[in-house]
Amino acid sequence: MEDDPDYITVHVDEFGTYRVVTIDWDREAFSEAELLRLLKEAHAGNTAGKIPAHLLVRASGEAAHEKVVAALDSGTAVGMEDIQLITVEDED
Repeated sequence: MEDDPDYITVHVDEFGTYRVVTIDWDREAFSEAELLRLLKEAHAGNTAGKIPAHLLVRASGEAAHEKVVAALDSGTAVGMEDIQLITVEDED
């Protein structure tokens, strides 16, 4: 989905760091405010001429619950039409 211009992916790691990935860029956010700023930028449109409508939150199984909820809430705040959550196990 990270190659799909209609998707924004937010990775939430076990350290509480967010990574926002679009077809145009891959950036880290170290706070909820920075995450919201990046999601607003990503939701404004991309080089494919699309305004992404889907948000995929990929959360580490070790991520703090409140960090995952903040990612989901940020998607709602910027107007994402479809928000999905998957939990992934960390690789050793």
